[in-house]
This record gives sequence, structure tokens and C-alpha cells, in this order.
Amino acid sequence: MEKKKQVRSFVGLYLFIYMVMSFSMSQYVPYLTKIGYSTVERGMMLSSYAVTTIGFQLLFGFLSDKYRAIKKFFVLGVALYAVAACVLFTRQDQLFIFHLLMVAMAGGLMNLNFGLMDNWVFELGEYTRTRFGFIRLFGSIGWAIGSTCISAIVYHFGYGGVATGILFFTVISFCIAYFIADADKGSHSATQDVKISDIKTLFQNKKYVLLTLILFLLYAMSATNNSAVLDKMMALGANEIDIGYRWTLMAIVEIPTFFFGAYLLRKINPYRLLLIACIAYTLQFLIYGLSTTPFQIILAGMLQIFTIPLIILVARVLLFEYSSDQLKSTGQLVAISLYNGGSSLLIPTIAGAITSAFQVEVTIYLTAILGGLAFLLSLLLGKMGKEMAE
Repeated sequence: MEKKKQVRSFVGLYLFIYMVMSFSMSQYVPYLTKIGYSTVERGMMLSSYAVTTIGFQLLFGFLSDKYRAIKKFFVLGVALYAVAACVLFTRQDQLFIFHLLMVAMAGGLMNLNFGLMDNWVFELGEYTRTRFGFIRLFGSIGWAIGSTCISAIVYHFGYGGVATGILFFTVISFCIAYFIADADKGSHSATQDVKISDIKTLFQNKKYVLLTLILFLLYAMSATNNSAVLDKMMALGANEIDIGYRWTLMAIVEIPTFFFGAYLLRKINPYRLLLIACIAYTLQFLIYGLSTTPFQIILAGMLQIFTIPLIILVARVLLFEYSSDQLKSTGQLVAISLYNGGSSLLIPTIAGAITSAFQVEVTIYLTAILGGLAFLLSLLLGKMGKEMAE
């Protein structure tokens, strides 16, 4: 009964945390554009939170393993995010350094909190770990609800309403988190000697390194999805409501994939699921490039059913498998810092520069090539996994 209660609590936590995070993430580009920042300036801001993502993931992952706790670091991360995001949306005049710092803080902490929350589910025990897909689907539901609601909030109350919404749902999230037990990280003797130098052992695992590289390429596509694709939508006449609808649809179509996540992992091995995600992502970007209306881009978002949810499920399962018992949190968060933080650092600025020099379609088609490369590397990873199994 207690285990079922923990799952129900995680369901509520994912619902509200993803709702809170969607409030800021779905409005970064429209908000910064409205203030008057250029494509390159917005790209620099979106790249900035990659640096903080890397730093936060490394620091909090190490501390979680060293002090055998996740819950208190998660609460701290969410609290800091709420402060940074609220401050960001309350200053609506151009002040580049200020907005750069606030986007860096809010974006980096958002990625940290997603990683910590997933680690919490995986390390609480086998019962919650095997139900990760089901729990995570409520994150997609929360994101869909949040993306839809925030468009209406901005329309009626302006961007000041975004800050109010973030604070309100952050408090609700804290109330839910209070009733969830902390992760089980084993005996004190098993974890007290964790050192920063132990991180290097992760990179002695060739499969860990290759998987991280594949995820870097796929998250580079995701970063373009959040920047250049939005630039194309606005160039075609899209407004904040259209962009909100796109986020909502992409979140909704993730739900069945997460719901059947455990079944998919049992019936189809993770390596094949990764190949499917690579193919779908490449196709999605080809459609983005060919689209001539915002509606076509919104519809292309339906391919999200085969992309992000499969990537997340495969990444969490394989990274957990590839990490030693001593470095479960560190192994997850170090990889996230590299593939998520690294791609967020490089791609928005590069994409912004290419878009300014050429056309946004050039950026989108070049991004599609990354999906093909990820597909080839996934074939190699699958071969390595098969050889290890034999």
C-alpha cells in the first residue's frame, strides 16, 4: 500500500513540476522577442543555461551520491528555479546581462530538477523504477496543461501572470514532495567515500560514452526544435497562442508512449527503440523545413510520439544500467550535463548564426543530418550491447 501511495505522489509531483517548468520554457522565445532581442541575442541567452545545466548537474549529482539523498537537493533546486523564473518575467525592459543571467539560472535549474526527479523515481526502489513510464506520462500531461494555460494567462494578464503562476504551483509541488520518501542509496559505507575523481570511471565504459554522444546529437535536435523551429513559426506569422498550441500537442502525443513505456521496453529492446526515435526525429525536421504555414509545423509536432518519450525512456534505463551502484545519481546527471547542457550551450548560438547568415530552413535541414548520424551510431551501440549480452 505504501509503495502505491509513493507512485500516486510521484504522479502528482510530475504533473505540477512539469506544469511549472512549461510556464517559462514555452514563453522564453516569445517573451524575449517581444522585449526586442535579436535572433543572435536570443540564441546567446538560450545557450547560456547550458553552462549552468552542466555545472548544476555535476554538482548536485555528486552531492546526491555523497550524502545519500535526493529529496532535499530537489527541493532546493525547485526553489531556486522559482525565484529565477519569477524575477526573469517581472523585468520587461531590455537589459541584456540581466536577462542572460536569469535565463541561465532558470534554464539550468529546470534541467537539473528534471534529472533529479527521474533519479528519485529510479533510486527509491524497484517498484517505482518499473513504473517510471507511467509516472513520467503525467509530466507530459502537466506540460500540455501548462503550455495551454500559460498562453491564456499571458493574453489576459501579461507576463507578470507567469511569475504568479510559477509561485502558486511551486508551493503545491512542495506540499506533494513532503509526503514522498527519499531515495534508498544503500548503506553509508557504500557511498561515503565517493570522490570527484570517481567520475572518470564512468568514461571507461565505452557504451556509456557512445550513448552520451548519441543523446548529445538528439538533444542538439531538441535545442533547434526550441529555437530555430520557433523562429520559422513566427516568421510564418505564428503568435504566442500558436506556439502554446504546438507545445500542448507535442506534450499530449507523448502520453501514450510513456503509458506503454514499460511494455515497450519489455517487448522491444532499448536499442531498437533508439533507432525508431532517430528515424522519427529526422523525418520531423524534414517536414519542418518543407512547411509553409504554422499549422503544418504544429502538425509535424505529432511525431513527438516517437521521439522525446522514447529517447527519455531509453536514456534513463541504459544510463542506470551503465552506471555503477556507487554512482547511480552521478552517472545519470553527468551524462545529462553533457548531452543536454552541451547541446544547449552550442546549438542555439550556432543555429542563430546560421539562420542570420542564410535562412532558417538551412538550419533545420542541417539539423536533420544529425538525426541520420545518431541513427548510425545507434546501430553501433546496439551491436555492442548484443555482443556484451552474448
